[in-house]
Amino acid sequence: MYLAEDRILSLGIYCQHKSKYTLAYIPDGVAYTDPMKDHNTLLAQRRRWINSSLFAFLYVFRNYYFNVL
Repeated sequence: MYLAEDRILSLGIYCQHKSKYTLAYIPDGVAYTDPMKDHNTLLAQRRRWINSSLFAFLYVFRNYYFNVL
């Protein structure tokens, strides 16, 4: 599977204008996570998030956006 597969799926749905799928914001949605135990772990997580954001954007731009044009 790809890095940032959840972002790729979400952006892919968002970028397909004629798709029957929609994304919705759920204000009452709750997510639980474990806190980071030290700064090194926190920084490593942030670095993974930044890398996955860039990868997801490039993947979706290359594979979905050009198919719409």
